[in-house]
Amino acid sequence: MKLRYLLIVIIVIQLCVACFLWFRLFIRHVKVEVKSATSLIKKENIISTTSALLSYYELKPNLQQTWNNPQLTDITTTYFINKNGENDTHIYSQNKPTSTYRIVTLGDSITFGLYIPQQLNFSKVLESSLGNACQTKKIEVINLGVPGYDPTYEVEHFRLHGVGYHPDLVIWSLSNEDLYEVLEEMLPAIKKAAGNAQYTARLNAKENLNSRFNEDDLLAYQANVFSTFKKLYSGPLIIFSTTSFSQKQIDFMNNFISHRPKTYWLHLPDDLIKENALILKDSHPNIKGHALIAAFLEKSLEEKKLLSCRQ
Repeated sequence: MKLRYLLIVIIVIQLCVACFLWFRLFIRHVKVEVKSATSLIKKENIISTTSALLSYYELKPNLQQTWNNPQLTDITTTYFINKNGENDTHIYSQNKPTSTYRIVTLGDSITFGLYIPQQLNFSKVLESSLGNACQTKKIEVINLGVPGYDPTYEVEHFRLHGVGYHPDLVIWSLSNEDLYEVLEEMLPAIKKAAGNAQYTARLNAKENLNSRFNEDDLLAYQANVFSTFKKLYSGPLIIFSTTSFSQKQIDFMNNFISHRPKTYWLHLPDDLIKENALILKDSHPNIKGHALIAAFLEKSLEEKKLLSCRQ
C-alpha cells in the first residue's frame, strides 16, 4: 500500500514539473510573439462600414494609439486618429477653401506612416514643404492611408472619403506585393487568428491565394480595381513605388497609365530602396525615408508642372 502511495506522489510531482516547464515555455513564446508584432491595427481599433465589400474596415475615429516595436525602431509613436478616421490631428473640411491646392494620398501602412511620428510621415512633410514654398495657394495634403489595405480597399476608401474632398491631385503608394493581394479573399481566414498570430495568418492567406490564382488572374482582378478608380477620379495621378516589379506587372502598370491622361508611375531613387539607413527591417521607410519620399514627390510635382507656386 505504501509503495502504491509513493508511486502516486512521484507521478503527481512529475506532472507538476511538466506543467511548470510547459508554462515557462508558453510564456516565453508569448513574449516573443508580442515583441515581434509588426501590425498597428487591432480588432478594437477598427470599424466595419456599410461598404458592399464584406471584410472592408476603417480606422476607428477619435482613437489614440501608442506604438513601439523595439525590434524595428527605438521610437515610441502615438497616433491620433481624427473624427474622419485619418492619421491626423487636423480636420479637413469637405468643402475645399478657395485658392487651395488639395492633394489626397492613398496607400497602406507606408502612406499611413507606420512607426513614424505623426508630423513626420511623407504626407505631412510634403504639406509643410509645399506650404512654405507656394506663394499663390494654400496647400493641403490629406492622408487616407490605412495599414493593411490592398488596392481594392484603397479605392473603396477613396470612393467613400476621398472623392468628397475634390482633390486636385492624388498620390498613390503602390508596391509589387499589393498587386498580388485580394483582402476580400484573405481577411476571413486572417480574422480567425487572434492578436499577433494575424501576421502569420496573413502570410498563409496570401500563400493560399497565390496557389489558387496565377499572376494573370490576379492582374486581371486588379485591372477591374484600377478601372473603378478611373471612373471615380479623372484628375492628375501620381503612383509611386519603392519596389521592383515583374515584367507582367510593368506591362500592367504601363497599360493603365497609357490610357489615362496626366497619370505618372514613378520609382524612387535606389538609395531609398537599398540603403539600410532609410528602410526598417520590415521594409517600411524610417523618418529619413519619409523625408526623402516627400522631397522626391515635391520635385516630381514641379517637373510634371502639376503645381505652380510662383506669382
